Amino acid sequence: MKDKSAWQLASTRRRGQTQKPTRKERRDARKAAKEERRAERQLIRKKIQAILSTPSPHLMTLRSSCAHVDSQNSQTSLKTTQVSHVDTSSLPALSTTEPVVRASSTVPPGYSFVPKGDPYMTRNCRKRTQQAHQVVYAVVDDKKTQIGIRVPLPIHTAVLESAKATRDHRELLTKKRDEDIEERFRMAILKQFPRMPPEEIRKIIRHTTKKGKGRVGRTGKLDLAVKAYLATHAHTRHTKTDYDGLLKTGTDRKAARSRTIRSVFGVLDEWGLVTKRRQAKKAGKQIPTKSTQKTKDGATISMPTDITKRVRA
Repeated sequence: MKDKSAWQLASTRRRGQTQKPTRKERRDARKAAKEERRAERQLIRKKIQAILSTPSPHLMTLRSSCAHVDSQNSQTSLKTTQVSHVDTSSLPALSTTEPVVRASSTVPPGYSFVPKGDPYMTRNCRKRTQQAHQVVYAVVDDKKTQIGIRVPLPIHTAVLESAKATRDHRELLTKKRDEDIEERFRMAILKQFPRMPPEEIRKIIRHTTKKGKGRVGRTGKLDLAVKAYLATHAHTRHTKTDYDGLLKTGTDRKAARSRTIRSVFGVLDEWGLVTKRRQAKKAGKQIPTKSTQKTKDGATISMPTDITKRVRA
């Protein structure tokens, strides 16, 4: 017969009735459970120490536990594989594990540094290194900000040659893509502000679609119509009101926006701001006073519906 725990013994039927365990029995049961959990933690800790106990030939050694199938006896055993800078054949295909090293550390033999800033170089160097079952090292500065990667020198050289050979074609594709973005942005602005002057549209597009600045025109989280409205609203606030002057004099940002909001909507009204309420009036329909626009990530942005009410408030 199997041994019963203290809690089970305390809960057994006595004289045909279920008796509640005494205080001592409950204390003994908790103590036994605590000792059992402590033993499990010690066993797990010993297993981890056994895996990591093998000395590393290099400071930045990647350890990976994998199932090794013996071809002779077909028995599976768990072992620790040390991956050095040169011999990395034990890595799985397209491994995305990237050890982090400082820029001041010694460059591994046969490796080269790829600075951050060129998406084509970074993307292809990383992809080819992973396909070759080699390790990609993420390089960080003293502030732990990534400044590039380290990849094998032959791969870096091959990607450099490929970049030179395809530069003209890639620049042409980029130019066409940027022109398409600007044209679609222009049409989205004109759809909401049909009377906006062409020079104002060019200024908005030039500013909001600038690369690498975190501008709203380059984000992928908002619909095109929302981006066009937000960009036009911000452009009007900064160029057609005294918003920047108020900020320079120490006015709070929220207060400055509140003081200039009527002027902003006055300019937008002159540019023919199209709202759902105005569209409904033309069609002879009635719509709710509130209008919201959902972004791709689920966020909700309020859009103006009754411009006259907001300007005269």
